[in-house]
Amino acid sequence: MISHTLRKSGLFGSLAATLTCSAQWTAAGLQVETDEVTNICLDTVGDALYYCGESSQNGDNDFSDQVVSVYKNGQWDTLGTFNNRPNSVVNWHDTLVVGGWFTEVGGLPYKSIAAYHGGQWHPYGSLGTWSSGVYRLCVLNDELYMIGAMDSVDGQAVQGIAKRQGNAWVPVGNLDASSPPIWQDLALWRDTLYGAGAININGTPYKDLVYLDGNEWKPVSTGILGGFGAGRSLAVFQDQLYVSGSIPIAAGNAGHGIMRWDGTAFHPVGTGFQGDGNNYQYLVGASDLEVHNGRLWAAGTFKYAGNVPAPFVASWDGQQWCGLPAGPNLYVTSLAFYHDTLFIAPKVLVNGVDVNSAAYYADTNYTAVCSGFVGLEEAPAEMNARIVPNPTGGSSFVSVQGAGKLAGSAYTIVDATGRVCATGSVPPSFLIDVGSLKRGIYSVSVGGSSRRPKSLRLAVDD
Repeated sequence: MISHTLRKSGLFGSLAATLTCSAQWTAAGLQVETDEVTNICLDTVGDALYYCGESSQNGDNDFSDQVVSVYKNGQWDTLGTFNNRPNSVVNWHDTLVVGGWFTEVGGLPYKSIAAYHGGQWHPYGSLGTWSSGVYRLCVLNDELYMIGAMDSVDGQAVQGIAKRQGNAWVPVGNLDASSPPIWQDLALWRDTLYGAGAININGTPYKDLVYLDGNEWKPVSTGILGGFGAGRSLAVFQDQLYVSGSIPIAAGNAGHGIMRWDGTAFHPVGTGFQGDGNNYQYLVGASDLEVHNGRLWAAGTFKYAGNVPAPFVASWDGQQWCGLPAGPNLYVTSLAFYHDTLFIAPKVLVNGVDVNSAAYYADTNYTAVCSGFVGLEEAPAEMNARIVPNPTGGSSFVSVQGAGKLAGSAYTIVDATGRVCATGSVPPSFLIDVGSLKRGIYSVSVGGSSRRPKSLRLAVDD
């Protein structure tokens, strides 16, 4: 399976002993020169760990001979030679699939996607010309997805997302986008596919978090609010969908850097992420979310989680955030657990020591620094709802947010004279079409027969 072998090194042997950064963090002994690791990919089928990103096999820093670094059975090895960055690896049906920004693998013309099996490289799709980079490969419910920046694959137009079907790639859903989307992550929650990234949808200010409804991508409620907002990572934890990224609480989002979706409304995750303690000025978030042993793990650009020190790595158990002591000096792009050991991809340094973008946590105490229990809010007995944006600012849609089971609830919109202008049920997207309403002030009643309706005031702008 492995090609272009480098000198192997034992992770827990003498090399680790000479590169110890602290009592907990230790350099992992990566053998190629790296500039930055994009993703750590765990292969549970082949029992291996893959480090993908900018590397130089010959150590000359020209990055025209990049490789995927492979850790297995206490040894490092390499896979392939790429003329540009490999971003992601999955083992799907006993075939290793690699995606990235390369145009050649081992001198063969494979553009951004290739497969390795039977000791050889093989083509695995023909990508178009729009940047044509693969950011992430995902296996969800035994289906292989490819996301990134692609406008076509295997002769079919796509909008940055495709699924493997038989021996070809097919587009996934239709997105009425105002600009080419840049997908960052996918998740399958309650049998529905969700996507996050830099995603702009025509006719609505709601963006960056979408779900697949039939063959149409639609925003999840208000999505991520804020002009610089964007989704970066998704995870399903305790039957709720977590999204992280550039999520500013000052723009009206439920949390800062991270929030959770329960199918009805967005909620904070404790006090979220901070650049400094009790400071919500900086846009910080997680580039990677993973679930392991009953905890949600995050790696990213934050320094605090739940207002406790958590330098770029933190975990959440559903009630409190915990950080790890003596962490990296700069952001962490990815994390993974291999044989119950936490591996991270830090940007260069851990406690002043150059770990070459790879380190592991040599301890089993993951809850040394915690925020204390903050609890989860319970749905109130009465309907609790609000409408955003309000005023509409010219938008044709408004979103109903709040606690309680809002989806399917009846709504009625009445103008200042008492005339009923619109009725209906709150759809799963939580978006109500108000494009037919003239400029003015309206009263919106939201609630079903089993709950007392909530009366809301809505200002419609031209």
